[in-house]
Amino acid sequence: MKNLTILILLFISHLGLAQNLKQPIWYLNNKPFSMDSIFLDPNSIQSMNVKKDKPGGEIFITTKTQPWEYYSLENLLMTTPEFSQIVDKSIIPIFIINGKVINKKSDTKIDKTYYAKVSLGRLSNVSGLSGKSKKIVIENSYC
Repeated sequence: MKNLTILILLFISHLGLAQNLKQPIWYLNNKPFSMDSIFLDPNSIQSMNVKKDKPGGEIFITTKTQPWEYYSLENLLMTTPEFSQIVDKSIIPIFIINGKVINKKSDTKIDKTYYAKVSLGRLSNVSGLSGKSKKIVIENSYC
């Protein structure tokens, strides 16, 4: 019984310590970025280096082309014909890239060599919705 208690306490303390691990800091061409906002083609990567001298570590990614060429969601809205309908301020766009809902439209960057397909879905034809719900447009991009 004593051994079981010690084992449980060790397990619980290990779980507690594991929850406090810091996430690594990511750098793209020596500029910090969030992995949630960058969609980078793996073929655009020239090198990746990992440094472990700080808590959580640092990951440095260098691209083949410098500066790295990307689309912002604002660029796509202005230059892609499929998005011309979304410019209307009464329409509420929801952006999904590779199945991931984008919360910060202004921070999102998509590699120009990675961008592949856009599809739009409108909720205006869904029965049972009214008011603002009918103005929602779902933009789904695939890289």
